[in-house]
Amino acid sequence: GRKLRMTEVEKNEIYYAALLHDVGMVTIPKELVNAPRKLKEEEVNFIHGHVASAEGILQDKLSKEIIKIVSTHHERFDGSGYPRGLKGKAMDTKDAILQIAEVVVNLSVDKPYRKAYTKDEIVTELNNGIVTGVYDGKVADIFLKNYDEIMALASEKAKSVLITHQKLQLSYEKIHKSFT
Repeated sequence: GRKLRMTEVEKNEIYYAALLHDVGMVTIPKELVNAPRKLKEEEVNFIHGHVASAEGILQDKLSKEIIKIVSTHHERFDGSGYPRGLKGKAMDTKDAILQIAEVVVNLSVDKPYRKAYTKDEIVTELNNGIVTGVYDGKVADIFLKNYDEIMALASEKAKSVLITHQKLQLSYEKIHKSFT
């Protein structure tokens, strides 16, 4: 967002959408999310429902703009994404930023069915997506030109979020024990 000279409000919308974009995954069983196999079509479709679940959870709690960004994190500029198959003109730069971030994060980590991609593999994936129109070329290009800087900053931000998460988890466990 900074590289694209977005306003503070726009950057904050992206930030909060990024933090909450997968909140709908709480409705998906962990066994399905972490299945070490190729999923059946109906299982994939069920997982895709996490976007609608997120919209429902966030409805009337956040601005419509943040919810819109959340709801487009799996859309693609060529219309190949989900849940609505939106194409480029139906989305904006904020949507594209979260889409690129989502792709990069997912490729950067090990999954039960594949190893994490290397930097070179991620760069290749994004470049291929620019050429084929899957990703917003302007946003993907800015990301690629600033890859190391953005990834270093994201890593630092993730550490503070993880620390907060761990503190919340400990508090939850203490409260849970007091009721059981």
